[in-house]
Amino acid sequence: VYRMCVSPDGRWLVAAGDAVAAIDLSTNPPEVHALAEHYAGELRCAAFSADGKRLIVGGWTLRALPKDGVGVAWVWELK
Repeated sequence: VYRMCVSPDGRWLVAAGDAVAAIDLSTNPPEVHALAEHYAGELRCAAFSADGKRLIVGGWTLRALPKDGVGVAWVWELK
């Protein structure tokens, strides 16, 4: 895990690394949602939009060779 963050309303805890998981803390027990699994690269940053409805994750991905790495940014809408 490279980055963890909590949504502005405290509902979601997100962990990003070689995968991304959003944990819904409003449920008992908390529910884990895998947003990206076994990702070929590293997702090093995560942030929420000000209203807490969107999650933005950025990092890089591998192509055929490590020297061909490409930056990526993904956006998820959490409901």
